[in-house]
Amino acid sequence: AFCIFGNAALSATDIFTVRSSDIYVIDGDTVGIGESRYRLAGIDACELGQQALNESSQYFDCGAVGTKFLQSFLDGSVTIAVLGRDKYDRKLAIFYDQSGRDINGRMVLNGWAVAYYSNQYAETRNFLQDSNFAQSQGVGLWAGEFVMPSEHRKNPERSPRASSPSLWDRLIAYIFSL
Repeated sequence: AFCIFGNAALSATDIFTVRSSDIYVIDGDTVGIGESRYRLAGIDACELGQQALNESSQYFDCGAVGTKFLQSFLDGSVTIAVLGRDKYDRKLAIFYDQSGRDINGRMVLNGWAVAYYSNQYAETRNFLQDSNFAQSQGVGLWAGEFVMPSEHRKNPERSPRASSPSLWDRLIAYIFSL
């Protein structure tokens, strides 16, 4: 099917609207509706439990923050334009809020997701530009230090993570606290 939504022409196979209360967020780029899983097309968000450093060099769970950020966009009714399926048989889709704004792109523009296979569909081609803009503005993940989600999935050890202080560090801290 080919249709016009807002200012964009969509080559979606299915377009429908649901109440946000029917959507449960799995992580920053995947949601569930009933028994179906939907991957937000053209973006990649950090995994739950993935650590990053913020602008103050403090560790935080960037996957949890991205998940909460996505949840904040799902308010009222949401229109979903299914573009295809990924290798895990999840439906790849563009999500639009009740004002017609592209939620996928907003995740990237606010720095809580990066462009991912963004040239696969015409609807996602601006995401690389949005990701570059977020990086230049130092917003979201770009405010600190993080490992790209795709790299983290391949090798989680590359992501920054808080380490426990050594016995020596704890002893020194104890001595100076006296």
